[in-house]
Amino acid sequence: MEFVALLPALLGAVGPILARVLPDEGHRLQEQLDLQKALIDQQGDLSRALAEVMKADAGQETPLARPCTVL
Repeated sequence: MEFVALLPALLGAVGPILARVLPDEGHRLQEQLDLQKALIDQQGDLSRALAEVMKADAGQETPLARPCTVL
């Protein structure tokens, strides 16, 4: 399951907290957008790192060295 699929639930949970901390709706929406962008960027970074691991693994002689996240 992609992390991005969890974003609506995560942002739904964070929404009420932001509403209490940031009463200005415009500022709150901007913070939610910034949070969403940061989470998506982080997911991209993780995907690129996993791709690098998979490339390195493809050069190995034995498939037993695969990290459990790739299996």
